[in-house]
Amino acid sequence: MKNKYFHTVENRSWIFAKTMEKDGSREISTLKKLADIPITRYLKIKMDVNPFNRDWYGYFDKRQSAKLQFATRKV
Repeated sequence: MKNKYFHTVENRSWIFAKTMEKDGSREISTLKKLADIPITRYLKIKMDVNPFNRDWYGYFDKRQSAKLQFATRKV
């Protein structure tokens, strides 16, 4: 069982993985470590903002552009 489901990848042992042979090469697919996922910070919204009030449209435009800028940046 151990040899079938758990492998050593780089310097980590006991990694749950599956080996697949594709075009004569051997490929290992593993689960991600929690530490490999980057932390995502979210923009807090102001408490007194009303999305239906036209006075706040500029605020929401800036917020949307900041979200898009954050989403398209490279890690």
